[in-house]
Amino acid sequence: MTRTLSVVTVNYHSAQLIRGLEAMLADLPDVELIVVDNGGGFEPGSERTRVVGDGTNLGFGRACNLGAENARAGILLFLNPDATAHADAIRQLLEADVDQSRTIWGPAILDSTHRVTTLDAPGRFGLRFRRRHVEPSPDRGCAPVLYVSGACMMVSKAFFSSVGGYADDIFLYAEDLDLCARAVRAGGQVLMCPSVSIEHAGGRSSSRFSARAKRLLRSWRGHYVFLSRDSGPITAAINALHLASGLRI
Repeated sequence: MTRTLSVVTVNYHSAQLIRGLEAMLADLPDVELIVVDNGGGFEPGSERTRVVGDGTNLGFGRACNLGAENARAGILLFLNPDATAHADAIRQLLEADVDQSRTIWGPAILDSTHRVTTLDAPGRFGLRFRRRHVEPSPDRGCAPVLYVSGACMMVSKAFFSSVGGYADDIFLYAEDLDLCARAVRAGGQVLMCPSVSIEHAGGRSSSRFSARAKRLLRSWRGHYVFLSRDSGPITAAINALHLASGLRI
């Protein structure tokens, strides 16, 4: 059967969450789910689920690249296992009024406080970026933004490939910001569609200090790699800490 959409998700001890994705996608018969197994031992729960990878933890970006390579549809949706999306939201994204040949687009993503946050440039106090909140609205069309989150990102397979996919040197965090920046430099556009919203709390699996500190360090490293491409080490380090911290400055 021809697929109109390939949904790519990454398993890292997320089997129960992916079962929820499989159930949700049952309402979309022309959609396949590709699970990149970064944790090992994942077994598909649907005949439309394909598993790739050998259980080695490739990191998020490289895993998504592997999923994209194995996709049978022309449009990709990168979707985190812990993102709460409904079939109607995916349909709306797929039908959004965008130039699919040169666009990365995504929904308004609600965080744990039910706010939608994006980035603007330049930032305050010499920082490269600043955060701002966006109001989801059923009446607003898709609008340009600096980036859309890899937690729920739609892009054509051809355009994704043409800009090189996710960067191999970013293991986790900031790979979406890096991809969007390269897409714009290649003549593409990045759009957020505030008429479509999903929930993604991000890192909600543990409130322990050690787990939160580990996430902060990993986020800092990913953002540092991205920022050091065109900034000196001190500037990159300061801006990476700002982005990893989540502070709205």
